[in-house]
Amino acid sequence: MLRKLGLKRKMILGTGTLFVGICLVCVMLMQKIYVKEIQRTNARYTMEFTNQSVQKLDQQFQELDRTAYTVAYSNWAQGLLRRENGIGYGYYESMYFLQTAAQMNQGIPMVIYGKNGICLPSSVYELPLTDRFDVAAQSFGMELMAGKRIIQYGNRAPFLRQELESPWIFVYYPVLDYANFKYIGCLIYGIEPYKLNFASEKTFTERLITVHDSQGQVIYTSDQHVLDQGEELPIQSSIDGKSYFVASQMDENTGWTITTALLSGSKENLSTSFLWLLVGIGALGLFAFFAALGFSCYLTKPIVACTNAIKRIRDNDFDIHIPNSYQDEIGELIDGINDMTYSIKILLKRNEAVCKLSSAIRFEMLCQQINPHFLYNTLDIINGLILNGQKDEAVRVCEMLGLMFRYNLNGEEDSTLEQEIDHTKQYLEIIQYKIQGLNTDLVCDESIRKLKIARFVLQPLVENSIKHGFAQKRGECLVSVCAQDEGDRISICVMDNGAGMLPQTVDELENMKWAVQKGIPPERNQTTAGERRRRIGLRNIYERLFVKYGRSLEFRIETRQGFGTRIMIDIPKERG
Repeated sequence: MLRKLGLKRKMILGTGTLFVGICLVCVMLMQKIYVKEIQRTNARYTMEFTNQSVQKLDQQFQELDRTAYTVAYSNWAQGLLRRENGIGYGYYESMYFLQTAAQMNQGIPMVIYGKNGICLPSSVYELPLTDRFDVAAQSFGMELMAGKRIIQYGNRAPFLRQELESPWIFVYYPVLDYANFKYIGCLIYGIEPYKLNFASEKTFTERLITVHDSQGQVIYTSDQHVLDQGEELPIQSSIDGKSYFVASQMDENTGWTITTALLSGSKENLSTSFLWLLVGIGALGLFAFFAALGFSCYLTKPIVACTNAIKRIRDNDFDIHIPNSYQDEIGELIDGINDMTYSIKILLKRNEAVCKLSSAIRFEMLCQQINPHFLYNTLDIINGLILNGQKDEAVRVCEMLGLMFRYNLNGEEDSTLEQEIDHTKQYLEIIQYKIQGLNTDLVCDESIRKLKIARFVLQPLVENSIKHGFAQKRGECLVSVCAQDEGDRISICVMDNGAGMLPQTVDELENMKWAVQKGIPPERNQTTAGERRRRIGLRNIYERLFVKYGRSLEFRIETRQGFGTRIMIDIPKERG
């Protein structure tokens, strides 16, 4: 029967048999390799989990250290502890400040004892405190007064009136007079162990954690099983009939040892699962092999031609025509690609005309609009000035508002840098009546003041800084605009010291720039209305600048939460 088969069928049968045999051999080899690799991987994950848990603990204690030293060496704490009699003016204000600091630090209670006899707790309800705590009488007193941090664990502490129901972690920090470095008091944390997160952020399989202090006491355990301190390298151990990898590591910051255990898994289950996986892959590969062998000769040539055509289309080359000698669906596909490229060429020409018209319409609408909230606030400012008898200031605000309206009604698409600066000054002069203490700085090199740029660029950026940067800010508010002559280019920088942007917002703005460059319309998402308006406003500015200056435009956003935002625009001078 084999001799009667044709050469093509013999090749197919022989190749198929060889392929199946290779798959079976691979299954047997990979089964052994896979089990060993899983064991090595689990051991590595155990070590990684231990390291991450230690880093997590170290990070939390660093946060506690920063908060403790920030509070201890603040002006109010130093002033309170330097007094001969600690009780006096500012005592209850200091207690409120300490309570706020504790709430910001995961709600961990703290107390300050001064050498002058003061006892200042963040809360009077969580711990049974004594009125006075004599550090010199303690066994660790000399170390603490010498500037060393002390950590204790237990139900009893020398500064408490009575024992606690469950063990706590007590951390003592010395407070030194920063004028002469003499001991003037101590700050103490009282931490319930569950408030310290010893678990890693990465998700692993079933895991166990036990934390021992430097004396060998168990501070924390994630399960009813208490793990013994083991070796640093992972070792396999049996717990309740299950196989675990166990490793220990000491945190140098606290002297504590963290022991972790990860479930290693069942060798039989892993082997069976991997066997079925390889069988499925082999069956799928076998089917794909025969399918490819049967249709490759017929399909390869037209598919390669279509692929090359799509690559050219992706590179914006639409002068494509694929020769077509097929009379079936492949022929229809080739005809479809040829027709599609021709239609795209026509649509591109139409779209270019529509975009120009749409851009003109959007610009006209932008010229005619004024933020109703801004207008309402301005009228409210004018009303308040009149009621307060400040008529000259009210007239000045009316003049600035009229100038802004006149600028908005100007139908030109471009204006000079000087006009943009003046329009922004008018806006800021009005806003300064609403935001007390707003400082502004607008600078423009004389050599570029008469150069043309796109209109409505600077004032919307400044308005974004004020609305979104200073909404929750307390203290001095600063906005600066700087336009500099950089030779053949103009550099414009708008900067504020406001709240800054979230990393997610910065990423979305970068995606917006990419979308404008690719001609992708904006999308609505689940962000807040304020953030959405900010991105829409920045998109409008960037889109008009990109249409005018193209790839020669540089538009960069630099921000840092809590410190401010800086937007830098760089455009060619010859097109300005």
